[in-house]
Amino acid sequence: MKERKRRKLEIFAETHTKEPDVSVSEQTDDKDKDMSCQTVIDGNYLRAMDSEINALRQENETLRKNCEKNDRMFSPKDLKTTMRKLRT
Repeated sequence: MKERKRRKLEIFAETHTKEPDVSVSEQTDDKDKDMSCQTVIDGNYLRAMDSEINALRQENETLRKNCEKNDRMFSPKDLKTTMRKLRT
């Protein structure tokens, strides 16, 4: 969890310390005349997102392995055996 928080802070720092490469675009449609859109996605942002995705995949894999290990430890068969031992 601490790793994920640290990565998010790093991504936030990378994306918010620079001026955006793309300026505000103006809409030409009459109904959207008062709306504007600003795009701040650049290469650094995409690399940071890719890094975050890879880190989350690794974390997910680790958690799945831990779940499999815990499933083996706490299988219904093992719990029944343990309950029998406790009763006797």
